Amino acid sequence: MMKNLKRKSQEVREGEKNDGELVTRADGSTAFKVKTRKRRSAQEKTAAKEKSQRKKIVILSSVVIALLLLGIGYGFVVGYYNSGGFEKKFVASIQSSTGADVEVSSVGVGLSESSVKSLSLSWGGNNSVVKKLSAQGLSADTGSLGLLTSGWSGSEVNVSKVDLELGYTESNSSGSTEERAFNYDIFLSNSTNIKIGESGEWLLTNTSASYKLNESGESQIDLYGGEFVTPIDLDYKLSTGVVTLKDSYMDLSMKLASNKTQGSVLLEGKVGYGTGDKISLKSTYQEAPLKDWLNIKMQRFIAGEITAATGSLRMNLGEEESIELVINAESEEMSLGRFPFVRTLSLELKDDYFVIPKFEDGSSFKLQQSNKMTKVSEISLLQEAHLKVTGEFSLAADGKLSGQLKLGIPVMNMGLLDKKVIQSVFSEDDGLFFWATVNISGTASIPEDDLGAQIIRARKASILEQGSDAEKFKMLTE
Repeated sequence: MMKNLKRKSQEVREGEKNDGELVTRADGSTAFKVKTRKRRSAQEKTAAKEKSQRKKIVILSSVVIALLLLGIGYGFVVGYYNSGGFEKKFVASIQSSTGADVEVSSVGVGLSESSVKSLSLSWGGNNSVVKKLSAQGLSADTGSLGLLTSGWSGSEVNVSKVDLELGYTESNSSGSTEERAFNYDIFLSNSTNIKIGESGEWLLTNTSASYKLNESGESQIDLYGGEFVTPIDLDYKLSTGVVTLKDSYMDLSMKLASNKTQGSVLLEGKVGYGTGDKISLKSTYQEAPLKDWLNIKMQRFIAGEITAATGSLRMNLGEEESIELVINAESEEMSLGRFPFVRTLSLELKDDYFVIPKFEDGSSFKLQQSNKMTKVSEISLLQEAHLKVTGEFSLAADGKLSGQLKLGIPVMNMGLLDKKVIQSVFSEDDGLFFWATVNISGTASIPEDDLGAQIIRARKASILEQGSDAEKFKMLTE
């Protein structure tokens, strides 16, 4: 072994001797100086380049694989959300949160939004104020990614058309549930039809509506525009409305606008959900034609425009025949019509004003109207230069007229009448007017009053007292 080691060492020295240079050190010893071989840089660069290329291939392959997996995952997710199984789960969620029978058509879920072609919900029995809801063309800003992270929630749901049927409950409760499976900031529809009652006694068509939770967490419906039909024959449309749904009643505020004038009416109040619940809505009128709120037969006798008024609309829920309308009105434009005393005054005073008396110097009255009677009371109609009218009269459902009015002739017009007649008929003098009391009777078709008879009696009495023998004979023989 030692010989082999010596031999190898000798071979190394001989190799160094052949390749190197013999040099003498400072201490006198000798050694061979061997030149070192330099590494070639080209070899190092080639290896680094190959390593970099391998790294890029690995990264690119990873990206391709990740995209492939993502595409497969997305396809799986989209496929699931557009499958029959998901649609059944969607229907079950609605049934669970609303308690309704549900029908849907064509549920579609994309990356950033969802859509439903049609949705129909119906509630049986008498425990829900909402009877049926049909919606067409629904779209929500929730896609497959949103469903994975947050479920059915987002900023808004848009609906092309909504048909809503409301009814009355046996108990004073809305019948709504507390669970909310769909949490959106607002639901919007530009075409909404709302029918209240089985026969649609109250109907709102073609209105824009929005539904949201207000700051108190209560359901709120905002309404804009639309045609409005009620048991009262009104030629009005909806301007704006707000309905806030509470547990046992709803807060209602609706502004109606006349289709023919600038008139408007604001209705405000609480409305219960149960059949027979008493409703009293506060009403505020501005520039509203009186005929819009007056029995058509009563329009023969009094007309004009309500400058400003307050009042109420009362009824028992679900009993349209119980509607009662009360208006305390002020007016700058009123007129009287087919009362016989109007013609009598026109003939006696020989003044065209009395053909159709108008009152433009400030008037007021109270209107009460129901299916049993229309009554105008607390009347104060004034045209200072010609006539003042106070009192009340009413028209019953069977068409019979009754009431009592006081007619005031200005003192300055005294000279136009026979003074004896004035003293007998217009006998009450308050310094501004001479007053006569007139009793109203007859029917809407044939109205009657006793002013003419009072004047005839007064004139006969005057003739008997002061007339000539010829006048007395003529009067007695007529």
